[in-house]
Amino acid sequence: MGIVYEPAASGRKIGNDANAGKFEALRSQAAGAAPSLADEGFARALDLEFGLPGRSGADRIVVLGIGGSALGSRAVHEASRTPQTLPIEVVDNIDPQALEAAWQGGDPLRTAWVVISKSGGTTETLAQFGVVRTRLAELGGGEIHVVTGPDGALRDLANARGYPTHDVPVEVGGRFSVFTPAATVPLALAGHDVARLIEGARAARRDPAIAAEIAAFLIAAYGSGCNVVTLWSYDERLETVGEWFRQLWAESLGKRRADGTAVGQTPVHCVGSTDQHSIQQLMVEGPADKAVLVLCGPADDSIVAPAGEAGAGAGHSLGAILTAMRRATSAEMVRAGCPLATLRLDAWDESSMGNLLMQFLLATVLGGRLLEVDPYGQPGVEAAKIATKELLSEPGGARSAEIAQLLGEGEGVRAP
Repeated sequence: MGIVYEPAASGRKIGNDANAGKFEALRSQAAGAAPSLADEGFARALDLEFGLPGRSGADRIVVLGIGGSALGSRAVHEASRTPQTLPIEVVDNIDPQALEAAWQGGDPLRTAWVVISKSGGTTETLAQFGVVRTRLAELGGGEIHVVTGPDGALRDLANARGYPTHDVPVEVGGRFSVFTPAATVPLALAGHDVARLIEGARAARRDPAIAAEIAAFLIAAYGSGCNVVTLWSYDERLETVGEWFRQLWAESLGKRRADGTAVGQTPVHCVGSTDQHSIQQLMVEGPADKAVLVLCGPADDSIVAPAGEAGAGAGHSLGAILTAMRRATSAEMVRAGCPLATLRLDAWDESSMGNLLMQFLLATVLGGRLLEVDPYGQPGVEAAKIATKELLSEPGGARSAEIAQLLGEGEGVRAP
């Protein structure tokens, strides 16, 4: 099964007639570049054999990771889970309450703990793992899997302790790693059909037409003044896809060109119908600076509102009501001039998710080419990582004093 791309009238002609010509030029450029994407490192990784584990005998899977090391497995799991798959929980925030909630959420000795850090030195992940490893040792056991690169503190620790270890290819960046063990190990442990996930991704690699359409649509919208792209997931099980896309699009394309020009389109994520009551007003009557990608899947007609009850939805399935709200809301945004396109999954399964996520990855690389920036790396993030380590190694040092001044710490207004 796959996905369908449907551009609305406002998505077929971006902005005025002059911009429409630019859109067609971008479409031709993206379509012409699309076949070469099979040579990208993340696309070649689809042909690697990673020796994945079988379904775990535990009760649940808990992932310790952040960003690209966490969002991919969550996105696939939430969209394609069945009653037979084990639950996957992801602790992707150093907030101590999040880690404590995961520890208390089930029997730690009946949990498969998956620790993921490509660099092997991610501050948050290593700190979390230190807590979990110490507690498990006190309990006398625990199932631990490590996913990391060839070097780093995490690799050294895994080798010393004999933990099952899975490799992340060096040439695949974290946010592009959803088809590597960074995501496929926890998915395999939970009982997902990883082979079908890869099969769907390979289908997208063979035919990246939708990727070319997405890239041309969003970059043309950006060129016509849409500095914001809203990915509107109309099914809650696609909510994490929005979080995953937000990192992918922002961190890949928010860059400076070789001449120093800053470019980038800010991704925002909404969930329907919830955000019809928060964001829709801004979309329809606010500034005309937003493009919209609506994401949905097959309607779930398993629950029906009783006939004869109050409300327009009486006698209709909840899925049918959600579909009607999606279509009506999308139409109003189109009438307001929002460039809009819809992506529909054919099925709630791993194959469709593999196709969808690969199309997004390919579209992002194409977007980098259209914007003339390198979609890989995140130089704007590295300085904060270095500063964090300096603050922890020397809490009262010069860097701390400098940051305190920058942030105005101690100079604010205190409420009684």
